[in-house]
Amino acid sequence: MSTRTRLALTSAALTALALTAPTASASATGPEPTPAPFFTAANAVPGKYIVTLDQTVDAAKVAEKLNLKPSFVYEKALNGFAAPLTVLQLEIVRKTPGVTSVEEDAVALTPPQPSAPATAPRSPAATWGLDRINQWNLPLDNDFTTRGNGAGVTAYILDTGIDYTHDEFGGRATFGFDAMGDGRYGQDCNGHGTHVAGTVAGRTYGVARKADLVSVRVLGCDGRGAYSGMIAGLDWVAKNARQPAVLNGSLGGDKSVTLNNAATALANAGVLPVIAAGNDAKDACNVSPASATGTVTVAASNAWDEETSFSNHGRCVELFAPGQDIVSARIGGGSIAQNGTSMAAPHVAGVAALYKAEHPTAAPAEISAWLDGNSTKGLLTSISSDTPNTVSTPAGLGTFTYTDTLSTTAPWSVTVATTDLVSGTDTIGWNNLRITTGGHLNGIGGQWTGIAKPGPGGHFPEGADPQPGTASLRP
Repeated sequence: MSTRTRLALTSAALTALALTAPTASASATGPEPTPAPFFTAANAVPGKYIVTLDQTVDAAKVAEKLNLKPSFVYEKALNGFAAPLTVLQLEIVRKTPGVTSVEEDAVALTPPQPSAPATAPRSPAATWGLDRINQWNLPLDNDFTTRGNGAGVTAYILDTGIDYTHDEFGGRATFGFDAMGDGRYGQDCNGHGTHVAGTVAGRTYGVARKADLVSVRVLGCDGRGAYSGMIAGLDWVAKNARQPAVLNGSLGGDKSVTLNNAATALANAGVLPVIAAGNDAKDACNVSPASATGTVTVAASNAWDEETSFSNHGRCVELFAPGQDIVSARIGGGSIAQNGTSMAAPHVAGVAALYKAEHPTAAPAEISAWLDGNSTKGLLTSISSDTPNTVSTPAGLGTFTYTDTLSTTAPWSVTVATTDLVSGTDTIGWNNLRITTGGHLNGIGGQWTGIAKPGPGGHFPEGADPQPGTASLRP
């Protein structure tokens, strides 16, 4: 760059700064502005930065006054912009009134996952992940039955895109946002996002099989992107989400204050972010957006109820879900098995969509609490320290009614409003307690009888919350 050009850039930047700075005479006697906090990134994109502004400041106008050319302007999940900056511009931006922080942009990615060869479509009974979230304990019963199908809920897939034409989606997958700028309009050219979407809402491999899917493409054909693009995707969803809605984010990277803030803001805007914990066998609290407040962070378990060898772990994990040898949609058609917390998270996002379909006004915190309250505790083995031993298992919840007060010893019966009970021993869950019962079911619905097991104060007491009439049933 010539000296003349450098002077021109300096003059333009200083002129822009003068639009919001004190007069020359005042600044000469006043203190030097304190630079806004600066956050480095472990895997930074050279020369690119994410600028956060005070909520009272117009981000687009600030960028214009500073003669910057932002790649993204954020309005909802973050007030700010992403832009390339020279060293001098970075110094000026940090001293600009209204700027609250500047962070280096960083590489975001979906780590390469080992996968099995493509297979012919399998029945849901052969998809062990769905089977596992449909029951409390092993062995699997080769069944996947849910109450509801997610119809009316929109699941936003923050990923590499979706193969819209795949048979799994039946026209329910549409374009929302694309941060990559390559003219693909959310169409997947990697395969990761299609697999994830298939687990959330595919007709064969999905949990919520009638939910709508929206592609929020923030990673390219090589599975790579930038934090600035991820934030842009979160910002777009925060502004444009069709409620009831959930979001799945099976992606991430090193910890970022700004990215975490954007994920939290999405939750505050009413959309629950379900996030993969990551596949580096390390503390998820060192990963973003897995470490963000307000998200549901999901680690991966295997078919033997063990924490997988690759899964991130730690106190930032809320739940485990199946994440090894998970069969779902393959880009271009058919199916493929893949491994990763990327495969675990969409199981939980699908369950969240089922809950949201029945409780369309439920806030993210309510959904998160319900997921935790209806999961199975203390089940996994080979689990890392400080990681909640909680497996997502609420997908098959049904309802029953009862007509009388139930004591700890008295015979009782319930009227079952589901058809997936069979003769033998089943388990009823009430406020995280389990009562094993024996009995039979005749026809569609009918009487399920047994003896209430002893418990503190008895189960199903009159005046319980909820009142006699409805409760959770898990065969």
